[in-house]
Amino acid sequence: MITRFRYHLEVLVFITGAVLMIFELAGSRVLSPYFGSSLYVWSSIIGVILAFLSLGYYCGGKLADRTLKFEIIWLILFLASLSVFLVLVGQKEVVSGLAIINNNVLAALFSSILLFSLPSFFLAVLNPYATRLKIKTVTDSGEVIGRMSAISTIGSICGTFLAGFFLISAIGTNNILILISLILAVLMVLYLPLKSIVSFFAMISIFVFFAFTYFLTQSNKIDIDTMYDRYTIFDTTIEGRDARILSRTTNTGESAIFLDNKELVFKYQKTYDIYKIIYPGANNFLMIGGGTFSYPNHLLDNNDVDIDVVEIDPKMVSIAKNYFYFMDRERLDIIIDDGRNFLNKNEKKYQVIFVDAFKSSGTIPYYLTTVEVASRVYRQLDDKGIVMMNIISPICGGDNLFLASEYLTYRAVFPSVKILQINNRYSCNSIQNVMLIAGKQDLIFSNTEIENQGFKEARVISENEINSSDAIILTDDFAPVDQFVKNIANH
Repeated sequence: MITRFRYHLEVLVFITGAVLMIFELAGSRVLSPYFGSSLYVWSSIIGVILAFLSLGYYCGGKLADRTLKFEIIWLILFLASLSVFLVLVGQKEVVSGLAIINNNVLAALFSSILLFSLPSFFLAVLNPYATRLKIKTVTDSGEVIGRMSAISTIGSICGTFLAGFFLISAIGTNNILILISLILAVLMVLYLPLKSIVSFFAMISIFVFFAFTYFLTQSNKIDIDTMYDRYTIFDTTIEGRDARILSRTTNTGESAIFLDNKELVFKYQKTYDIYKIIYPGANNFLMIGGGTFSYPNHLLDNNDVDIDVVEIDPKMVSIAKNYFYFMDRERLDIIIDDGRNFLNKNEKKYQVIFVDAFKSSGTIPYYLTTVEVASRVYRQLDDKGIVMMNIISPICGGDNLFLASEYLTYRAVFPSVKILQINNRYSCNSIQNVMLIAGKQDLIFSNTEIENQGFKEARVISENEINSSDAIILTDDFAPVDQFVKNIANH
């Protein structure tokens, strides 16, 4: 038995501390394809895990006072391993079942409870139980408690770095859950009494576990984790044509291509071409948010231009090349950096800046929405320069608070700002792509000019249509973007 090893309990609490933090970080990737990665999702995950850790610590201490023997540890490890395994096999059923709740905040909270409560609870039970087993006398109890707590915390730190810097992007969320469950199962076997019949069934279960999870993870969809997000790639049909979609959530497409040619799929991307009406002859561009680089490809295919693309996720380049037929271009410069960080450092002037940067929750990162970043954009445009920002929002009604606030924010910096509805078949209170366009000179173009250029479904929105008395100028100090768009995410 492993109990013959003097420091086995220290090793146990170190490993379970590491496993706990790996599980918590992987948990965000379990929910993000369904609910995004907003502040509400993270709050739900952290709050639920902390609540059940507290309960587990309490129950572990009570259990140690009533029944103190090494054989109990294998049972706790078995339950912890099983509960993580159930997260792996049941995640889709849980979150899809909770989709009937038309509120992402509540859906994320209930999903967190159903998926993360039991693993957190059983992992927490181990710490006080192992600590009590280690205490031999009252005189050394304080030192033992402090040492075991420190070892568990160090394990959590190592698990955080291991998951954040390597595991999630290297092996993916589902494989991490398999790995966690397997580690706990192996520890369980080590704590089983020798010659126990349970050992035989435990080993058989491990083999069955491997076989089952192998078939479970086979899918027609490609599931890729990166340092920044979790993506799904799948083929489908759009307007009767074969297409390939890159998605970060189950109900939205981040990027897409038609498989028979390079034509743009999404209307909002085509709408960027309206720059030709506003700034004829522009040939120097910056794009914040590259995705699969479909629009930069389109721009270079049809125009004699230069474009710099800032993409935060380095793995997106390989995804675009492997699945979306992207190739390096002579007049395309890809800069791997956060958009705000790039704008903070950049001294180069551009004629047109496109902003198409989103989190998986369908929101623009708050630090790219503020008056401070609008001022930086202004300084990095030439005298006739324009910025075009893709926004997902209703145009009118109570749920357009972010759009109305972003409009006010850019009006505080730019002399001329317009909002363009990309598809006028949507009602003004429907969630849709809209384009914010801001210029250093007056933006003078009409709906007729837009229609004559082939954008027959686009129209300029009047300021009265987006007016909201609750709108504010967003700043680095106060930009409650997640709160403003929470009702949009619920749809």
